[in-house]
Amino acid sequence: MIVEERPHAMHSTLPATLRSHGPFEYEYIPPANKPPGDDLPVAVLHTSDPWPVTANVCYFEVEIVDAGEHCRISVGVVPPDYNTARQVGWDAFSYGYHGDDGKLFHAAGHGIGWDESHPWPSGTVIGCGLLRRQRKIFFTKNGEILGIGFQNVRCVQLNAADGHPHDRLLYPAVGLHSPGERVRIVLGYEPSDFRFDVTQLTNTDDPQIDGPLQPPEGFDILKAVEAGDVQSITQLIERHGIKILDTPGEYSNTPFLKAAHEGQAGVMSVMYEKYGPAILQQTNEAGQTALFAAQFDNAAAVAQLLEWEPKLLDGRGNDGATPFHYAAYEGSVHALEAMFAKGGKYLLKQKTKPEGHTALHIAANKGQSAAVSQLLEWGGGELLGVRNNKFQTPWDMVEDNPEVLGIMKKYWRPCCCVIM
Repeated sequence: MIVEERPHAMHSTLPATLRSHGPFEYEYIPPANKPPGDDLPVAVLHTSDPWPVTANVCYFEVEIVDAGEHCRISVGVVPPDYNTARQVGWDAFSYGYHGDDGKLFHAAGHGIGWDESHPWPSGTVIGCGLLRRQRKIFFTKNGEILGIGFQNVRCVQLNAADGHPHDRLLYPAVGLHSPGERVRIVLGYEPSDFRFDVTQLTNTDDPQIDGPLQPPEGFDILKAVEAGDVQSITQLIERHGIKILDTPGEYSNTPFLKAAHEGQAGVMSVMYEKYGPAILQQTNEAGQTALFAAQFDNAAAVAQLLEWEPKLLDGRGNDGATPFHYAAYEGSVHALEAMFAKGGKYLLKQKTKPEGHTALHIAANKGQSAAVSQLLEWGGGELLGVRNNKFQTPWDMVEDNPEVLGIMKKYWRPCCCVIM
């Protein structure tokens, strides 16, 4: 039951930034010697004891006595030995709901927005609870359930046989980060201590909360892609249909192209499953497919795309270059390796249109020494004799770069023929 073995005190490694107004009420006090314009330090408080592992349902609340200047207040849970100079949810195994932007944070400094009614005004009561067996964290506001915020939570299980090596004890926590913020923490020695009626969850062996928290109307799927939020992306597709995957972003990059650029292979897989193979033909305003976007050294994304469709290697953007050429331009050796593993040596002879540059021409010109070395390891000195449509070899493309020239000289042989 939730009322058993309650944590009995709060702890922080940054007491100088906090003023206590009683055992469970704290105010944020900015450092007196902080230079103007400098970022203020975060101050996180967590309970001295974790939520009891014998309780299937755990819950606590935080009353926002004063929202302060910016309401940079976070509510959630943290693992043992958490860095209390980092907001709740920023680091591994922590889960947080933030009041300034209404976003959820888990092991990242960027969050997923789903609560449009932010910032929290003074007087708001935010609750955070754990359904241990279901591995879910839920949130409430002013006594009403908002919904499931996190699933697949790494928390110690009631039955050790159900555990995972990464499971952690979880400590109720609140973070403060702007002048004037003041909170009161309610740990709940009795269910009646809470604004939310927690007995609806504790008086059953199988507590249920209706469905996962849905992203709000108008939620930006491109931001969800950037954060790798598979859950929100899946829900948005279910709500709006696959047409949402045609949403153009900057430079007309669709969510799928953005996922490739970010190296979000898991997100790409969800979209591919929903949309089908046709999603591989999406292009941006430069006529580039997802393989072009993935070549920024996102080898896992490159490999996944080529597993779906090897012919993407032959695609050309509006400028006549292929993904292999772009990887050489960026010096993305891991992407080059993933493409070469699928396409083989014919990629070394691919030429841009109309210039006729090979990948080695491009890498040499851009001073990408690691890419030059890798390309020559695959193709040997023969590549040094290949000419573009202006009769230039890779030697002619080098712009005063002794390192690149040194690499090329190692592969040069007098018998290397000039290849048109």
